Parts: sequence; structure tokens; C-alpha cells
Amino acid sequence: MRSKLQSFLAILLVANLFSATRTVKTDGSGDYTAIQAAINASSNGDIVLVYAGTYTENINFGGKNITVQSLYGTTSDASYISTTIINGTGKTSAGVTFDNGETSDAFLSGFTIKDGGNLRGSAIKISGSSPIIENCIVKDCDNTTDGTFGAITTSHALPEIRNCLVYNNYTGFYFDSQDPGTGPKIINCTVVNNSMGLQTGSSNGIPEIYNSIIYGNTNNSQGSLIITYSLVEGGFSGTGNITSNPLFTDASNGDYSLSNYSQAIGAGTATGAPSTDINGNNRIQGGSNPDMGA
Repeated sequence: MRSKLQSFLAILLVANLFSATRTVKTDGSGDYTAIQAAINASSNGDIVLVYAGTYTENINFGGKNITVQSLYGTTSDASYISTTIINGTGKTSAGVTFDNGETSDAFLSGFTIKDGGNLRGSAIKISGSSPIIENCIVKDCDNTTDGTFGAITTSHALPEIRNCLVYNNYTGFYFDSQDPGTGPKIINCTVVNNSMGLQTGSSNGIPEIYNSIIYGNTNNSQGSLIITYSLVEGGFSGTGNITSNPLFTDASNGDYSLSNYSQAIGAGTATGAPSTDINGNNRIQGGSNPDMGA
């Protein structure tokens, strides 16, 4: 009789045989020139591999549990994060939208998402979905009407967002209405130089933030949040939190990595931490705890 393991491996093999990788290149040498066109042609389990360039479009995963990633995902070369750009058109809808029940099998990685307009989720809008977003930069979103217009906004959603740098927006994260129980998870993110760092408008499904740096925002946090093992300017009550200057390497030029004397080095928790940071470096070296921030 075939074991459960053998059956599982057979199903996985069949799934891999039928999954496809669709390339997107601005110069026309790939399968598509627009990310959304590749998404539209994809099925669950497929990979949309986006080459470096600026893509002036608004993309929606459309309920598909697929991977959309830059070449960072295949090379671990962090330069592809800053050179693979989603710049939304018209500033009337989110740069990236998940609002059709996408699960944790929907994966976005390795992009800069910028210049979003004055709306909720100007860069990334997540509603009723649970995607994983990793190794992204979100910046320069003009979401200035009020604090609820976050560059990244969640509503009735359980995403996991990790290794992301969120800076120079009006509001970095806004957590809208949530269902009772667990909330979104923000892991090893750096939230800096926004007018508002993190804000929540619900007492249900309280967001959990850990291993993160929240610093240099006009207001760092507001509302019900669970923050642990993080550096929060001005302090925040929670296990493992610290308040010191993170000593970024060169913040004035957009380098928010940690310099050698930062107290955020080795100050995080290994539980749930990504194995590498946004630059592709191993987080846990020599048995130490991981660093805070992206």
C-alpha cells in the first residue's frame, strides 16, 4: 500500500510538472512586457519572474496563489530590489492589490513599490487575504489625507510581511478592521522617516510586530499593537524592546542597514525570523540571535 508520504510526493511532483514560469521584461524579450498580463495568464502555483525595469502599472493578484518576484528571488542579488520598480498609474488604485482571498501561497518578493497616490493602500492593499510579502521597499507614497491612508493597508486580512523597508511615506502601515483572533504579522521590517509609522483602527486581530525597527517617524505608533523584540524610538512596552539609536549605516543616502555598533544587532528573536536579511545575508551567525530590522 502506498504510504501517505509517497502520495504527497507524487502530488507535489505532478503540481511541479504543471506549474509554469512566465518572464516579464520591459524590452519585449520575455514572455510579457507587463506584470499584470503575466498574472492574468497564470494559474495557482505558477511563478511570474520580473526582470529589472520600471513597470508603470497597478497589479492585482486576482485570487491567484502564485509567486511574483524579481530576479532577487533567483540570484539573492539585492540590487534587483531597487531596480525592479512598480510605479502605479494614475494614483487612483494600489500599486499591488490582494483582495480575492489569496492565501499564504500568494507570494510577492523583491520589488520597490513607490509613488502611490492619496488612497488607502497606496502601495499595497490587502483585504480578506493572507499573502506573504518579503524583501520589498515601499517609499514615497503621497497618502496624506489622514493617517488611515497607509502606504500598506490591511483589512480583515492576515498577511505576513517580512524583510521590508518602509520609508518616506505619510503613513507606513495602517491596519484597518480585523476579525477577532490573530492579526497581521510584521517581521524584521524597518519603518522609518514616515509621518506615521504604524497605526491601527481596530481592537480585534491586533497586529504583531517583532524584530523590527520603528524609528525617525513623526509619530511612531498609534492604536492597539503588539510589539516585541523591536527597536522603537521613545519606547514601547513589550518583551525584548529597546529604544536606542539604531545607528544606520548611511540613512541620508537610503542605506538603512545596521552599522557595526548598533544595539539592534543580535537583539531579535529567532522565532519566525527569516533566515536571511533584505540584502541576502544570513541573519543568524555563530549561534547568535538575529538582528532587528530588514
